[in-house]
Amino acid sequence: MTEDAETAADGPLPDRAAAQDEALHILLPDGRTTADLQAQLNALRAELEATNARWSALYQTAVMFTRRALMSDILEQVVRHCMDLLQADQGILLEYSPATDDLVIRTALSANGDPPLTVGRRVKAGEGLTGLAWQTGQIQVVDEYHSWPGRFPDARVPRTHAAIAVPLIGNRGAVGALGIAFEQEGRRITGQDRETLHLFAQQAAAILDVAAGQRLRQELAVRAERRRLARQIHDGMQQRLAALLLKIDWCESQLKEDQEALYDGLETIAAQIHALIDEMRSIASVLHETELSGRGLYKALNMVIAEQTAESGLEIHLDAAVLNTVRLSSMIEVVALRLVREGLNNAWRHGRATEAHVELSCLPGSRLRVSVADNGSGIVPPPIDGAETEGFGLASLRQQIEALGGRFGLDSAPNCGTTLWAELPTEASRPCPSAS
Repeated sequence: MTEDAETAADGPLPDRAAAQDEALHILLPDGRTTADLQAQLNALRAELEATNARWSALYQTAVMFTRRALMSDILEQVVRHCMDLLQADQGILLEYSPATDDLVIRTALSANGDPPLTVGRRVKAGEGLTGLAWQTGQIQVVDEYHSWPGRFPDARVPRTHAAIAVPLIGNRGAVGALGIAFEQEGRRITGQDRETLHLFAQQAAAILDVAAGQRLRQELAVRAERRRLARQIHDGMQQRLAALLLKIDWCESQLKEDQEALYDGLETIAAQIHALIDEMRSIASVLHETELSGRGLYKALNMVIAEQTAESGLEIHLDAAVLNTVRLSSMIEVVALRLVREGLNNAWRHGRATEAHVELSCLPGSRLRVSVADNGSGIVPPPIDGAETEGFGLASLRQQIEALGGRFGLDSAPNCGTTLWAELPTEASRPCPSAS
């Protein structure tokens, strides 16, 4: 076709451009123009592309998890996807630590290679935007993070403007937080930003829940083995050694006056057996008190009660609000926890109780009372002072309590239940308030 024919068919180029422009502004019956439709189509296309990108990123992370990738790599991938999709400059992900009741930074990334915070740093409830999101369970947004009064004082954020933190809500509640920040001046958090981070926060929370479940199963297995060993030492070896001591006592009573050398030999053996019993008690105590492990006494008590309830069916009530107002040494915490465990075990195994009350309360003179009362059959005959009638568990417990400057007691009567109690000193820096 000749140039003249093309011109005749399509018209001159300037006229064609004008015709296309005129077509874009054709008024439709609903009042919109074709240009409006084109703009709407472009917006839908952009939204579809963003949605596809989000789901593709979520799928990639899920694949990593199913392939049993390292947890640190999976969490880093979550943060990296969020930064890429939002074109952000910084990102962090924090996990809740029940042992210390705070958050731990698991991943911290920056587009320039200089993370805003250090991995492993602990964050308290309400500290920074992520700590606030975790504490409140709500999304938190600030427009100028670098001048926000609540920012991390040690964070490298001189150019940070908009920032958003999303809580990670799992089966156990708020299990962490996800934070994203931007260095672009004038950048504001949009609804699409919130939606994207909410999706990844749900995924991260699910991943952390699974990881926590795996850790819990491993910990329970270890603790079950420790309890088995502690029970074997307490109920097996110590009892056999105690029987040997009784046998030695009988042998000594049968000796004649001219057998002094043999008598001395038996005394030496008895002393060695006593030393072995003391060593076994120490080992059993260490094996048994692993529930503390930095958790604090209140959390350890709840853990012991939950285990005892699951094992025995006992209905156990705990009143330990006083722990919010006192400070205890680590040894006092260990002894208090041991008394509670011993009391609950006795209530179930010996008293055949159905209900028990664990109470911690204040006494005058900066002392704490710890007691376990049950509705069981009681101990018959009731114990008297002295280790012989209390059994090695209670005798060892009495020795520990008295060595710390405390008092030990056991009140019981037939068919009236049993109360095991102790009065323990508190630290002078935060003494137990006087009872009113």
